[in-house]
Amino acid sequence: MCNDLLDSPNSKQKFKNISKDIKELEKSPSCGFYDIVLQTFKLIKSVPQKIHWRIYLELADLAKRESKFGFAGSMFKIVVSIQPYAYQGWLEYSKMEEECGNYEQSRKIIQMGLKLNPLSENLFTKAVKLEDRAPNGTARVREMVERIRANREATIDKTWRIYLEAALFEGRMGNRKEARALF
Repeated sequence: MCNDLLDSPNSKQKFKNISKDIKELEKSPSCGFYDIVLQTFKLIKSVPQKIHWRIYLELADLAKRESKFGFAGSMFKIVVSIQPYAYQGWLEYSKMEEECGNYEQSRKIIQMGLKLNPLSENLFTKAVKLEDRAPNGTARVREMVERIRANREATIDKTWRIYLEAALFEGRMGNRKEARALF
């Protein structure tokens, strides 16, 4: 990962301050959704670029709570393009699409996130839950597990939760032999 994208204690503090400012604006009865967005875009200029993705994630979350799904989707797209290696953007974007009933779009988003974050247990767990509903989901979960097995960086300390989730999935599908092999 690029060093420019890593959070320093200073940038984390700046993000906390802006996040607090956004929460204060939300509490204000005189501020509507677009007023908050406008104020946030004014504030974003004063912080390092490496934390912009977190601020856009906050705006996406706010938009989702306000049922402004088009705006939230735009913010999530910005988040995953600025910081594609952070699982949070992919996960929240996928959750929103699922909540809106767009299961196939949700699945695609998680799969894109997993391509860039192949050892993310959060993304893998979400992918398994989405594949649970889909036709041919069992085959796709097995493909994901095989990709992890083929990954040279996939040490057991990084992947044990992923294997556990895959084993539980196989158990739910009634595949005892596969579940035991994964355990």
